[in-house]
Amino acid sequence: MPLGGDAKRIILADDHAILRAGLRNLISEASDFTVVAEATDGVALLAKLKTTACDLVILDLSMPNLGGLAALEQIKKNYPGIKVLILSMHKERDYVRNAMVKGADGYVFKDVVFEKLLSSIRDIFAGQKAFSSEAMTIFLDEYVHIQEGQSTLDNLTKREREVLRALVRGLTNKEIADQLEISSRTVEGHRAHLMEKLNVRNMAELMKTALSLGLN
Repeated sequence: MPLGGDAKRIILADDHAILRAGLRNLISEASDFTVVAEATDGVALLAKLKTTACDLVILDLSMPNLGGLAALEQIKKNYPGIKVLILSMHKERDYVRNAMVKGADGYVFKDVVFEKLLSSIRDIFAGQKAFSSEAMTIFLDEYVHIQEGQSTLDNLTKREREVLRALVRGLTNKEIADQLEISSRTVEGHRAHLMEKLNVRNMAELMKTALSLGLN
C-alpha cells in the first residue's frame, strides 16, 4: 500500500469527539489513508477545505451550524474532485435519497464494522459508489410510479434488482458478471431491460427521476 505523501488524504467531519478519535485511530492503521484534518460542523469543514488538501471527506449528516446535506452540496459544487462518504446513524429514506441525489459517493451506517468502512473508502477511490446494501434497499424500495405509475420495482425480477443495485454502486458489467457468476452478455441484457422498464438511460437519470417523483 502507498505510504506517506502517496496516502489518500481524509477529513473527518462529525460533532462527536469520541467518534472522530476512534475513526482517526482506526484509519491510521491503514497505510493507504491518512487523516489530515477534523471538523465539528459544516461551517468548520468548509473552512478546512479552503486550506487543506483533501481527497475524501467522511461526513456525518447531523451537525450543528451547517448540516451534512448542505455541506455535501457545497463540497460537490465548489470541490468536485473531492469524494464524500456519508457515515450516518440515519436510516430514513429521505436522508439516503437526498444524499444520493446531492452527489454522495457512498453512504454507510454508523453501526458498520470497520472493515466494511475501509472497503467502502477503497471502492470510492477505485471509481465505484459505496452505498451499503441496506441503504440501497431503502432507496430502491421507494422507487415507484415510473411511467405514470404503470411500472414499478415490482415489475423487476430478482436478478434485475441485483443488477440494478450493482449498477448504482458503480460496478462495471464485468464486475457484475463476476459477482453474480453470469456472463457479461447476460448482464448487458439485464441492463437493457432495466433501462427500458424504468424509462431511464443511465444511473444518474435514475436518481434524478426518483427525486422529481417526490418520494416522500
